[in-house]
Amino acid sequence: MDWIIDTDMGLDDHISLLYLATISQQLGSNFNIKAVLTQGNGLAHSQAAKNNAVRLLRFSGISAKNVPPVGTGSQDSLDGFHQYPPEWRYPQDNLQGAILPLYSKQAERQNSTSSALLKRILSRSDQKVSILELGAHTTLAQVLSAKPALAKKIDHIVSMIGAVDVPGNILNTPNKVAEFNAWIDPVAAKKVFDSGIPMIMVPLDVTNKAPLTVDFINRFRAGTKGPQANLLVNWLEGALKNPVGEYYHWDPLATAIAVSPDLVTRSKNLRLSVNADPSQPRQPKSVPYGHVKDFSLLNWRGDKRSSLDPLTSGWTQRDRSGKSINVVFDADIPRFEQNLISAFSQDPTDAPTLRPLFGDSENASTTGTTSYPSPGAYWRDGNGQAAVTLQALPAPGAVRLGFEGDALSRYQGNVRRIVYDDVRFSLNDGSFNGPIQVQGEQLVLASAQPLHVIRTDSGNGRVDFGVSQGNANVSLVQQAKGASQANLTADQLFCNDPASNWQSSEGQAQGSGGSALVVAGDWRPTAVLDGVELPLLGLEVEANGAVARFAAGNPEDSSDDILATFCLPGSGSINGGGNGVLTVRRLSTQANGLALYQADPVTGAVLDGTGNTLLPGQAGYLQAALATARHDGLVWAPQQLPGFGQTSVLSALSLPLNRNYGALLLVNGSESELLSSYNAANPDGVNQCLSLIAPGRGISFAFEDRLPWQGSDRDYNDLSVTLTASQPAMVS
Repeated sequence: MDWIIDTDMGLDDHISLLYLATISQQLGSNFNIKAVLTQGNGLAHSQAAKNNAVRLLRFSGISAKNVPPVGTGSQDSLDGFHQYPPEWRYPQDNLQGAILPLYSKQAERQNSTSSALLKRILSRSDQKVSILELGAHTTLAQVLSAKPALAKKIDHIVSMIGAVDVPGNILNTPNKVAEFNAWIDPVAAKKVFDSGIPMIMVPLDVTNKAPLTVDFINRFRAGTKGPQANLLVNWLEGALKNPVGEYYHWDPLATAIAVSPDLVTRSKNLRLSVNADPSQPRQPKSVPYGHVKDFSLLNWRGDKRSSLDPLTSGWTQRDRSGKSINVVFDADIPRFEQNLISAFSQDPTDAPTLRPLFGDSENASTTGTTSYPSPGAYWRDGNGQAAVTLQALPAPGAVRLGFEGDALSRYQGNVRRIVYDDVRFSLNDGSFNGPIQVQGEQLVLASAQPLHVIRTDSGNGRVDFGVSQGNANVSLVQQAKGASQANLTADQLFCNDPASNWQSSEGQAQGSGGSALVVAGDWRPTAVLDGVELPLLGLEVEANGAVARFAAGNPEDSSDDILATFCLPGSGSINGGGNGVLTVRRLSTQANGLALYQADPVTGAVLDGTGNTLLPGQAGYLQAALATARHDGLVWAPQQLPGFGQTSVLSALSLPLNRNYGALLLVNGSESELLSSYNAANPDGVNQCLSLIAPGRGISFAFEDRLPWQGSDRDYNDLSVTLTASQPAMVS
């Protein structure tokens, strides 16, 4: 049977996924992983969750061509302010310290949102599929809300969720009745419970009877072999050392029941409902395990996000008016443990072979640590690990350089690819996640967004740009003219030669641009020249935007290609990325200031001093944005920034990269003359900020400090700001 796995990618999820991936490859297995949906509001942050799912699937022995599609989940619950403690989340991002290949190229190709992936599979499937829920029900609830008829495509759900006749497990809160998977997103859980889809519920009532013990770990160690089993032993031993002092087979037991339903020894059909009632319509001053700013300001309906009942939200309670749920109360725990042991009793026959890192392969890749030459460095199936310290920050593209340092040297810059002889390394300094992604030839918007486009090629002719979805078309700009020959590009920001870098772009105008509100969905960028729609050659995405390349002539000749940047106004975020570093460049005669402010990733909204929500374009928005930046210590006066033609690096900042930021330009240092990266906030809604897309190189905002009626030269280089996860090591 086909199964879709929806997982929050905590430790018990890692064990479950590795178990399922292993048994799905065994002879005679009828368990087929149709897709893996990762969650962004679970124990791991969204991008790390997706990347780690790919890593575990490959580590299990699944070949690159057979890896099922993996989706990236939403960072927000449908409503409420519930999240896991941050000290729990970051170890999950790091796979509890496991040293596994990154498989970064494969992970980059998995660029669908979890909700879009689930919707696509259910819509196209001729047969019913089953869903294994190992976390919050956010993704499934999103899809059912958008297309309720898809519920008929689901055979049944097996879900580790809830507590019926036992206490909950939400620590250090007044809520004593809820279990975490239900509590994280009670509104989503309620939607799924109320949908009527057949569900087998595996609550704390039964998982409390399956504690992790030293005896089981010893039996597992003795009865298993291979690198996958060794990793599980390390994880299980570490689980017993957690601060709580106990650990249970939560998700693994639910997973085993999905595979072998006869493990259930006692269950009962009960009518249940999930408490998802709001406690107050306004946003609270404090929330469990974090801050209000950790959440988008609006809920799934587009209304203000509300606090949920602090005492009972997420409670899966008996309710005569609720839907019938098959609740598991007892299971054969000894046989469950033996099934887990048996799955890893032999090495997978197609386990990847370890080979020397510096060999003859064409594609040894990704990041880690090593020195050169190093006979102890290895790579696995072209996805091994190596790291270097750059002597200089090169422009994008292939670069030849040697390796220096010892085994603790680490890569500290932003570069997409490095080539040393025949060995290729794909090295990144954090991937920014934004509300825009790419699926094939389509931009995937997770929510309604003001989408901006600007033409960046210097070709002739006037081009109409827009996006299309089926019969729906949205025009962004008509008759867009090309840019000047030496207009500012992302490549120029990372070039050291003043004759061809960003300093040479003064007075070189960008092409025409425009914007429009585009609703959530999958949208294909379009370009029409002289009444003919041009073929889309490719899309390259990074967080808040994508570069689209269209063929105006021979597709094999790139010299006459039409280029356009489709972008959103916020920065996006890096999950678990620590604090950021700013690189600021100036080509303006005006002494401008700079500010970064936390903004809602969907709407760009900010809170004013009284707690009211202000959207870009509303009165007081710019001043509220500046006040937010000042509160966070993210305002820089002109004297703190570089002089004309110079560059400054600002580090040691309190600039968490797991937040979305808007940028403000303080024109001539004035706090009353502000321009925002959210163009709806600017006079007449004009666009004064360009996003420069450079995957693997952070986020770059480039400002034009004069308005069109003030004599703007539209070169967008007056102040450019690059936000990265770390500062390159410039040692030469």
